[in-house]
Amino acid sequence: FQFRELTSWLATLGPNRIVAGDFNMEPADPLWSEWSPHYADVWAGVTGTTGDQGYTKDKRSGTNLPGRIDYMFIPAGSTRIGVQQMSVVKTVLSDHHLLPADYVIK
Repeated sequence: FQFRELTSWLATLGPNRIVAGDFNMEPADPLWSEWSPHYADVWAGVTGTTGDQGYTKDKRSGTNLPGRIDYMFIPAGSTRIGVQQMSVVKTVLSDHHLLPADYVIK
């Protein structure tokens, strides 16, 4: 429900938006297929086929396995937003790791 509210609200904003946060979903989750036609996963775009999973949580509560549930998204096919670099910084201040990115807006 919240996911659909977010999607509706984002549609009221301009075309060049960066959406970031704790989405509590992974690419195998059903909501991913609803979101991915409209937004590109920045981490996947930056790392390509390197195999770096970008885990932002060491242990997911349901599986006790590491996971990537924190994301940054840009509109799919955007030619105005570029990313120079991105990383995951491990922290002990939260149960999620920091996800900084360096963007170029044209």
